[in-house]
Amino acid sequence: LFAVMALRWWMLSRALGVRVPGGRALLLYFEAVTFNLVLPGSVGGEVLRVWRTTRLVGRLRRNIAAVLFERFGNIGFLLLLVAGWAALELTEDEATRLSGLAAIALVVLAATSLLRWALRLGARWRRLRAVREIWRFGWLIRRRFFRPRTLLLFLALSLSVYGMASLAAAASLQATGTGGLGPLQIVAVTLVTMAGTAIPLSIAGTGFREGAMVLALGFYGVPSDAALASAFLFSAALFLQAIPGMAIWLSGSNGRAVHARGTGDVPRRT
Repeated sequence: LFAVMALRWWMLSRALGVRVPGGRALLLYFEAVTFNLVLPGSVGGEVLRVWRTTRLVGRLRRNIAAVLFERFGNIGFLLLLVAGWAALELTEDEATRLSGLAAIALVVLAATSLLRWALRLGARWRRLRAVREIWRFGWLIRRRFFRPRTLLLFLALSLSVYGMASLAAAASLQATGTGGLGPLQIVAVTLVTMAGTAIPLSIAGTGFREGAMVLALGFYGVPSDAALASAFLFSAALFLQAIPGMAIWLSGSNGRAVHARGTGDVPRRT
């Protein structure tokens, strides 16, 4: 699962001209996943990844753009799929409640991620510079990522991630003896669960993820105790995937071979 997500980030970085070696990208991503799973807000790993990659190849702004597009593009696509499921499966009242929860999640995500820019805009002496930086940042993302080939590859890799997560959810359901759900229903449950994970108000979405899974399984008639047990198993499988990243971080393999080459979009010559 995380290997495919690493491939997706590596692809976006290359679209920006950031040449991170494939093997190193995998190590960096697994290390970042560990920090996302143990720190509040699920953003510590993103900061670490930007820092490590900038020390390795430079191009700070482009590294930030790749990480943000991967995160928000994934969340946007995920919420779009959940909205499609809601339109097909839920009653009008249920769809309205779910839409309200999705809107709250989007507001929280936007408020959390744009806090730094808001603080910069609030400082009068930095206001014009902040506006200029936001404009340059948005132009960079539009010009590099909104190309048919890049978008199609991003969507294909995202669907692969959701498919693998669905297999993990199916295994969790099977382990708790919760059967009777078809493949499409398991996929729908997984999408709702991952949408709950994206809410950055706890450590790695803990609590929101389990609640979303119980809610989705309850819609298909799964008893709450069995749904909760399946949710805990799914979360345990997620946290187990942080073990390789912890081993990479403790070994220091991502820090030893890193050579600083600047922090701007263009590495400094030595």
